[in-house]
Amino acid sequence: MDAIIGYLDFDLLIGPAVIKILYFVGAFVMPFVAWLLLRRISSRYPQATRSFSELAGKTGKGPRAWLLFALAVAVLEMTWRVVCEYFIACLQISQTLEYLAN
Repeated sequence: MDAIIGYLDFDLLIGPAVIKILYFVGAFVMPFVAWLLLRRISSRYPQATRSFSELAGKTGKGPRAWLLFALAVAVLEMTWRVVCEYFIACLQISQTLEYLAN
């Protein structure tokens, strides 16, 4: 119970294991959430889907748009990993400094 109170009072830090779990949850859940959001937008605003399809058909950039989308997903996943690794490094530095101070 003291550990939970320590986390809620910000006396204790979240460990790197928790951030690793958050990383994997974010890495697998975020593309699914983006897909659900895209489906909601396309069902709520069918004109947006129709205009994108017409634009892709007229310009012939359908495959290029999918390649750009795949590249954006890859960049976002790498950015998410870098952010999580930054937090893990900060926590490890903090834990090492606390150990050396005591």
